Amino acid sequence: MRKIKNFMVDYGDTSKVKKETFTVLDTLPCAITWFYNGTNHRIEYQDKLIPLMLKTNQYIAIVQAPYSKVYNMAYIINGNGEVIWHLKDILKGKRNIDIPLFYDVYYINDSLYFFVVVSNTDYRFEFNPYTGEVGDFIESR
Repeated sequence: MRKIKNFMVDYGDTSKVKKETFTVLDTLPCAITWFYNGTNHRIEYQDKLIPLMLKTNQYIAIVQAPYSKVYNMAYIINGNGEVIWHLKDILKGKRNIDIPLFYDVYYINDSLYFFVVVSNTDYRFEFNPYTGEVGDFIESR
């Protein structure tokens, strides 16, 4: 089974930023790069990314534009950069949620969780990247 190699996050050129204080958004990466199946890949997005290499090194979870209501997305890609799961579509189909705002993704006890705001309430939910199953929404405080 092929694995993603040389996964790197790129924070861009922060030397040109003339700020004394950085926001959380300023500290996020603007691009990711990796090597898979003989090819270098890159995803770049000016409104920032929150990437997470999954533990199997076969997929990458990405929250795109975490602080933008317009451009916000969350998805899982394979090593070739193809979208395997688009979380907004899944939540709309399985949970009837039209406007989620994704803002983080990470593991809790070996389970993958996405963090999302729905109707001004913060939730986390477990997501199975192999089956596309969505766990219960747990309110975060």
